[in-house]
Amino acid sequence: MEQLTIWKNEICQPDAAAAAAAGERWDSIAKPLDGLGELERIIVKIAAMQGTPDVEISPSALYIFCADNGIIREGVSQSDASVTAAVARSMAKGRSAVCLMAKTAGVEVCPVDIGILEEISEPGLRNCRVRRGTEDFLEAPAMSREEALEAVRCGVRLAGEAYDRGIRLLMAGEMGIGNTTTSAALAAALQALSPDDVCGRGAGLCDESLKRKREVIRRGTERWGFGRSPVKEPEEALRALACLGGLDIAGICGLFIGGAIHRIPVVIDGLICAAAALAAERLVPGTKAYMLASHAGRGRAVPLILEELGLTPVIHADLALGEGTGAVLLKPLLDMALAVYRGETRFSELSMEPYRRYDKI
Repeated sequence: MEQLTIWKNEICQPDAAAAAAAGERWDSIAKPLDGLGELERIIVKIAAMQGTPDVEISPSALYIFCADNGIIREGVSQSDASVTAAVARSMAKGRSAVCLMAKTAGVEVCPVDIGILEEISEPGLRNCRVRRGTEDFLEAPAMSREEALEAVRCGVRLAGEAYDRGIRLLMAGEMGIGNTTTSAALAAALQALSPDDVCGRGAGLCDESLKRKREVIRRGTERWGFGRSPVKEPEEALRALACLGGLDIAGICGLFIGGAIHRIPVVIDGLICAAAALAAERLVPGTKAYMLASHAGRGRAVPLILEELGLTPVIHADLALGEGTGAVLLKPLLDMALAVYRGETRFSELSMEPYRRYDKI
């Protein structure tokens, strides 16, 4: 608990004055008020996070936490653990889908081995392994409390290193066969939801496999005493993370916490990152003030989590690729919004009367 308290005390409230100045800058631009909708609100939010209306989101970096999950022994995935290692190698070589997208968007990709079952030595893959995969959470806790906390510390440490390198925008990504099950189970535990509320088909399951996946989540949450009421206390949230979660989820939790400590916005991708974001807020209240949502996702739990975090996704494109691809897609949209925000076309320069906000009169 001491570590969680230390992190909480290191998080500052976003700067309301910077947010107000950013809002005034938007309103001075010769365009309809709030014409860019949620993109305008995100820029204002980033201004508050960074403590200045002079918003910067470059350079940016995507951290992809890769880990295996013992729960796949229950038949909840089409694939086996070898796929995690194969995709992690592809990421390290810059060949995976997200790498190609990130290159276009000008985002640095940083794959991290935080718990891959297979031993990998690949240039470009950061070795932060806490252990080789997790346990089947129907048989034992996925990991110990100490291992979960160490994985969180890893994410916090990486966010600190990114800050030292001048990174202005962080993005969270993941790779790990079985992690739609671990993230759905964690979301069910944290929010006291039923498996039907949180569990979808993942990378693609038949009806029978989906039924089995939901039953696994039900048995897992009941086995470890979750589901009767939402988890609110930090220590209990850490127990939920250790019992049901994955090392990738724990690492992403740390990235969110570290981003908040260093006042760096962190973009949520899909279901797994959303579950990690909710866990991060439960572990260290106040972390959510430094989060951004990229897309609505296909996971059933995503809108429920984002609503609780007070976040609105920008992209509605039925995305389910993972790896941080949705988070990367947000970057060019923000770059274009910033081009308008930084532009010189003001009402005063066009001899026009600015639009008025009648709701503020």
